[in-house]
Amino acid sequence: GCANRQEIPKQYVPVLTPLAWEDARSYCRQHHTDLAMIKDESENTAVASLLWGHAVWIGLYRDPWRWSDGTNSSFTNWDAWQPSAGWETCGLENSAQKWHDANCAALLPFICHKGKCDFHGGHEFSLSKQCANVN
Repeated sequence: GCANRQEIPKQYVPVLTPLAWEDARSYCRQHHTDLAMIKDESENTAVASLLWGHAVWIGLYRDPWRWSDGTNSSFTNWDAWQPSAGWETCGLENSAQKWHDANCAALLPFICHKGKCDFHGGHEFSLSKQCANVN
C-alpha cells in the first residue's frame, strides 16, 4: 500500500563500502528504503547485474528466514547445501547469483533498494539519483 503516494519502480543501489549486515540495513534505511529484497527471478537478475564479482548483503535474515521488512518471500535462490544450520543468520548473494547464509558481522558490500513506494516506516526518504532501474 502506497497510501496515495506515487508508486515508483523498485530500483537497486549498490554500495561498495563494506559493512556488517545491521549497519548495511541502517545505511539503506537512512539513504534509500531498505536492504535489497528480492521477490522474483527478474529482481534477482537485477541485483546480480550489480555484483561486480562480489558477494553482497541482501535484506534476508533468519528468524525464521524473512526479509528485513518482516515479509516472507515465496521466491528463494539458495545455493546447494544452503542455508546451513547454526549461527549464520544473515543472507548474501554471491557472484553466481546464489544465496548463502553468513555471519552477520562479516564486512561486505551491499545492495539497497528504493521504491516501490518512496515511503518507509512513516518517514519520507530522499531518493538518490544513482540507481539501476528494474524493468
